[in-house]
Amino acid sequence: MSIEDRILRFEETSHGRLKTLDPARTCVVAAISPLEAHGPHLPVGQDWFEAMALGEHTVRRVAEMKPDWTFLMMPPVPIADDCLPHLGSVPFPAPLVREVAYRLLLPFARHGFARLLYTSFHGGPRHMTALEHAAHSLTKKYETHAISMFSAVACRMLEGNVFFDAIKDHPAVPISLDEISQDWHAGFVETSLALHLWPQLVDDGWRDLPPAFRKVFSDEHDKGTYFMGASRETLADKFKKVANVAQNIKAQIEHYDDHTYAGAPAKASAEMGRLMFEHLLDISTGIACDFLDRGSAVPHHTPLWKMRQVLLDKNLNSLLTDRLGLYVERIDK
Repeated sequence: MSIEDRILRFEETSHGRLKTLDPARTCVVAAISPLEAHGPHLPVGQDWFEAMALGEHTVRRVAEMKPDWTFLMMPPVPIADDCLPHLGSVPFPAPLVREVAYRLLLPFARHGFARLLYTSFHGGPRHMTALEHAAHSLTKKYETHAISMFSAVACRMLEGNVFFDAIKDHPAVPISLDEISQDWHAGFVETSLALHLWPQLVDDGWRDLPPAFRKVFSDEHDKGTYFMGASRETLADKFKKVANVAQNIKAQIEHYDDHTYAGAPAKASAEMGRLMFEHLLDISTGIACDFLDRGSAVPHHTPLWKMRQVLLDKNLNSLLTDRLGLYVERIDK
């Protein structure tokens, strides 16, 4: 059977064809990512397009390596929390994101499909936790295995300098390791990806955008990673980390109140985007293949998973959004 015959789009597939699929050898893939302001130059569908690109290119690679598997691609869903508070962003409460993700793949879990996979490209803490929780709930309740692939990819990002590793050997690398480590939204990384994958959607003027980096609160003991698990540290060290986390969250909110990007978009190029996307695909392909072999035994939870009860609490989310205005557009500016 050809690869084209083994990669199906759900909305184009008949009931009769679905009944011929072997649930034990079918992986259902759902892309869930936001519509969100990405600088003055990138499309608001940037994260949505990235989620689809990551999912579709990964599935094609894996299908070549796993000829006994079929892949069912769900229509992408533009829903997420923790979106920038600017025109162009369409946020949804994290508990609703979790519920939509869960319901989207629930019918396949009930019918015994062996592998369920969420893909995304949005680093909002509540969004990532919502997808992880949906996958965990499906795995726990039904005889299936579900994970959020982007969470697993994000774990690899925490282990090293994924994007810098992709370009560091290029003779004309335009950005430093320190700069790219703070390039989080619509900056060098995402502008390069867009120039590589959908250049026709990148508005003119991106080359003239100045760098915009937010202040980072860190210390030599921990280098800014505050959710990486247990370590040998004093109570004073722990208090300092908590204080740094709070300062970083506050600085991030303040930065995105005034900016629609964080990083250095003017340094971007299509070639850098190609290198970074290929490197990212190598990582996601390895994770997806491992998932087909081992199911949800593969490492796939971000450190945020430990905070899921807080991040997905309905009342707390209502307080943060409705009362404190977290990531809510100030239309009177």
